[in-house]
Amino acid sequence: MCAQSGEKYLKAVLERCFAGDADIMDLLHSHNLRILHDRIMTRFNLKVSSKDCKWLGDFYYDAGYPGDNFVLVSESDAEECLRIVEVIETNVRAIFSNGES
Repeated sequence: MCAQSGEKYLKAVLERCFAGDADIMDLLHSHNLRILHDRIMTRFNLKVSSKDCKWLGDFYYDAGYPGDNFVLVSESDAEECLRIVEVIETNVRAIFSNGES
């Protein structure tokens, strides 16, 4: 859920603040949090790292789908997921409250 929440927050910034950019539609169909993060960083300073966004996105698949790479979610992993998405949320709220659009 954290990965999906983070994705929605990042896509909200792209949709609202990058609407005129040619590649925006491709990005809105992406589930790659690192790519979404990196595109936003061209215009805004997010206080979450590209590495954290990649981990959150990769972790989603490893924990969400049974298979060879399946992992059980530990309490510390869950807390780290929550921390990352909370930073993303705070950053997005700051972007929007500053009248960016």
